[in-house]
Amino acid sequence: MPTKKKENKDKFGSGNREEALDEWEKNMVKKVFRADFDKDKQGIQSKDELKRLMTKLLNDDCIIGKVPALTEAEAHAIADEWTFASANGRLTWFEFRDALNQKWEWRLQDREKLDETVEQFFKLAYKYRMQGNDKDSKEYAARALRLQGAQTKTKPM
Repeated sequence: MPTKKKENKDKFGSGNREEALDEWEKNMVKKVFRADFDKDKQGIQSKDELKRLMTKLLNDDCIIGKVPALTEAEAHAIADEWTFASANGRLTWFEFRDALNQKWEWRLQDREKLDETVEQFFKLAYKYRMQGNDKDSKEYAARALRLQGAQTKTKPM
């Protein structure tokens, strides 16, 4: 009978795949969804708003190190075809979250842009540390390390 430690070691990295989002990455998408398009928590009202959200995902505005494996035209076509199924005729976060790994696959952000973002986050972490702002320093250092980790998807030896 396998131990829990062995089971966890075998599963390591399986939930964090390049072609899909894990829960942490979905939560980062949720921040952009809520802040830019759903402040009242009633959902996205129009397909134009959904297109703008898809463009933000394509630009990695969520800072997760992944972008949809789509062209902008394909992303906008998905937005045009989307059926807003909620009772109020809006696209809720829960509907969108459930579709994140079903309607399209994801790919890693371009390496050069990812490296640039990681470097910028480390600089901000250092700046905040020098200013005595430990909370923000730790936040940016954690983001930088998370993005660096997105560059390597390997199992432990």
